[in-house]
Amino acid sequence: MVTDQQRILVIDDEESVCRLLETVLVSSGYAVAAYTRPQQAVATFAAEHYDLVITDIKMPVMDGLQVLQHTKENNANTPVILITGVLTDQIADQAIRQGAYAILAKPFKPRDLISTVHDALRQTGSGQESRPSCQA
Repeated sequence: MVTDQQRILVIDDEESVCRLLETVLVSSGYAVAAYTRPQQAVATFAAEHYDLVITDIKMPVMDGLQVLQHTKENNANTPVILITGVLTDQIADQAIRQGAYAILAKPFKPRDLISTVHDALRQTGSGQESRPSCQA
């Protein structure tokens, strides 16, 4: 369980995945803002503080690698975890070169997600209080 409520920004164009991630993370003590529209999420990230970003790679209009780039431009220390249904070596190499903390292939186990999130946040040592919300 997390002592200080750390803020996580979740981005996935599939609402069911967005809700599932939010449920798993909130039940583990994290504050979550979940978005199905990456452009809206990126605007929120620029205006507010998040300790970690989790984003799908394959999304229309703006993909997860673009979200990763925007995140690193705004705060290079914020860890980004990418999730994807199709993981190729090319995507993995590109994501790691751009600064992704980790890539999880769907479907993944909730405990693997929580373990990866915990490790990423422990490395940065950040945390602020907020309340959970999900926006479509």
